[in-house]
Amino acid sequence: MSIHRRFITQFLLQLFFYFIFISFILLTFTVFFGYYLSKAEIEGNVGKADELFLEDQIQLNNGHVTIQSELKELVKKQSGWLLIFDNKGQLIKHLYSPKELEMNFSALIDHKEDYDRYYSWQLYNDSEQPLIVMFGQRNKAEKLIDEIASHMNWTTDELQLPRDLQHEVMSVDGSVFLSTLDGTVLNTFNNEQRLSIKELYQLGNNNSFLTKSISNQESNKTLIVSVPNPIKEDVEATTFIYHLKYPLIALLIALLLTFIISGFLYSRKFASPVTTVIQWIENLGNKQYTSPTNIRHQQKLYNKSGVIKHKYRLYKEVMETLSAVTIQLEENEKMRKKQAKTREDWISGLSHDLKTPLSSIVGYTKMLNSDQYQWSLDEKKHFIDTIDEKSHYMMELIEDLTLTYRLQNNSLPIIEESIELNETIRRTIIQTMNMQDEYAYTFDLQSETKQLIISLDPKWFQRILDNLIMNAVKYNPKGTTITITTQTLEERLVIITIEDNGIGMDDETLDNLFDRYYRGTNTTDSSTGTGLGMAITKQLVKLHGGSIKVHSDVGMGTKVRIILPIN
Repeated sequence: MSIHRRFITQFLLQLFFYFIFISFILLTFTVFFGYYLSKAEIEGNVGKADELFLEDQIQLNNGHVTIQSELKELVKKQSGWLLIFDNKGQLIKHLYSPKELEMNFSALIDHKEDYDRYYSWQLYNDSEQPLIVMFGQRNKAEKLIDEIASHMNWTTDELQLPRDLQHEVMSVDGSVFLSTLDGTVLNTFNNEQRLSIKELYQLGNNNSFLTKSISNQESNKTLIVSVPNPIKEDVEATTFIYHLKYPLIALLIALLLTFIISGFLYSRKFASPVTTVIQWIENLGNKQYTSPTNIRHQQKLYNKSGVIKHKYRLYKEVMETLSAVTIQLEENEKMRKKQAKTREDWISGLSHDLKTPLSSIVGYTKMLNSDQYQWSLDEKKHFIDTIDEKSHYMMELIEDLTLTYRLQNNSLPIIEESIELNETIRRTIIQTMNMQDEYAYTFDLQSETKQLIISLDPKWFQRILDNLIMNAVKYNPKGTTITITTQTLEERLVIITIEDNGIGMDDETLDNLFDRYYRGTNTTDSSTGTGLGMAITKQLVKLHGGSIKVHSDVGMGTKVRIILPIN
């Protein structure tokens, strides 16, 4: 899957997850909201309770009825009463009920006019003993007005209330009004809110107060008693907010946790990998060619088994690209340092290797130009031959140094051609023999096939043969036999062996054979050479995809083995 599609998929999955999560939170809030709203309604009026609440508060065990303390408190607070009947109408449990009602269901019918409202429920309908529960409230104003009227003197405008009756009115926060029939207030008791008759009746109409009145036509007066209604038909705003505060706090906490968790997940999923990428790029800018690590210097991107960690998989292509760039930049930096060191070595070697022949050339030139001596023709010829020899040596040295430098920097092009290997070796042997005494060295070319075609760069392969065969001649005495054999291996490889029975090499020489300048540049012996031939030979063989090995014993001779791919 491409990174574009992976981003879209991850984003949609995140949105779906948060939709489900927030929906769950809202659903939970709705349940709690309904619970607290129902509880607020019940605390205002037990008559609003449903059967489930009452069955939880009224327990029925083996015919025995138990009322929970919560329901008792609510009934008492609302100045109500509770009656529980069996399915035959017989009273089996009562709570705060008047004595005239503590008989049976018919007694409640007989005293119905004494009470403002009734609420009834049928509980445990599926059981063998269903219950009928009734909740009601006695109008306290009616009781008070009867007692106050018995002490009234209608001929005066005064409210003559005994002290005990005053305390009873004040205990229920009630108010007493004496007014004319047309509503003019003559006197009041405990009317701290200074309500008018009109305002009093308006409060009675919305059930905020329970109000009763008695009129006396002879005195043209009306006695009115009002007490607050303990039963709230509607949940007030303050009560609603009070009961709703806990669900609101829970919702806010849930939303806050959702925000924090979402921020953490998003930072882990998106921001953290981006920060790692930025840190990685900064490291590359500071030439630190490694992937980011944690404080314990462990890999951030991969686990112990080498698999990319889950939170970075969304950016898998980016991480792989950065890894490839890091490896390439590291290789380039190594190559740059290697080239710089090679360049320094080349300059140092060139300076060192040119110093001695240049000294000889300068010395002989001064001697020829000196007026203090008269040189003979033979002496002058010797001087000129020496200068020529050193000049050719310097030219050869510069060419070898340049070639070595190009080989070390992989800047030497290889142009392969198909050549016949045996014929190339045969021509090289003839050329070498022409440069030496005809019978000074014995050459033997052996091949398992008459014709062996191989893909090589003719120029640089010729340099390999020249170096190896000339070394076999140069460092061995006359009469040495040099045997060259060619053979194929599984039709994929060719093996070239150059073996002599000369003086051989000791272990030190063999160990340092392919090192640059190991032979030194002793120009007093023309056979010494530049000291770069074997180093160049090995690099050219490797450049052709082959390998070279040398085995030698002192006094037994030397054997050089080259393996090259045929194609």
